Amino acid sequence: MDKHRSYIVTRLKKGDVKIFESIYKENYPSLVDHARRFVFTTEEARGAVQDVFIKIWENRETLSETIHLRNYLYTSVRNRCLDILKHRKNINHYLRKKIKEFETDPDGNVTGHEPLDAMITRELEKRINETINRLPDKCREVFILSRHKGMKYKEISEHLGISVKTVETHIAHALNSLRKALDEYKFF
Repeated sequence: MDKHRSYIVTRLKKGDVKIFESIYKENYPSLVDHARRFVFTTEEARGAVQDVFIKIWENRETLSETIHLRNYLYTSVRNRCLDILKHRKNINHYLRKKIKEFETDPDGNVTGHEPLDAMITRELEKRINETINRLPDKCREVFILSRHKGMKYKEISEHLGISVKTVETHIAHALNSLRKALDEYKFF
């Protein structure tokens, strides 16, 4: 069993995409369930698991052949979820502090400051647009066709003359970039 485990990690370290996909497919559902024990939404749980897999792929060359990969995955997902919760707590503290700064008139209306919702919405829109504009050209084009034009992956594939898998890769990259750019707004 240890030889098999070592073989898998060795192949992963060498950049074997098939091994990585196999590990991902085999562990993703149970890791999302595990993450849901820590965070509130399935979307956050999926994001945490995806973040872990991205980090593993990016740092695959530093993995030790002796690690127990399944335990490593579960521990990494738990730690990522705890980071999310810590970040959420910091954001909630910041927002409570900012809300206290608003002055109100006798009717409870905010005076002298822009309403918080409008301020957050405008900042979110700005951050989203900046992030989309920084995407590589083809990735941005694919994302816009999918999200703004409502085209299906197959339609984008045919329209641009690329594979559906390439479309999926571009969308995943765009969503990951947006998730990182908007991470500080996960406060609910």
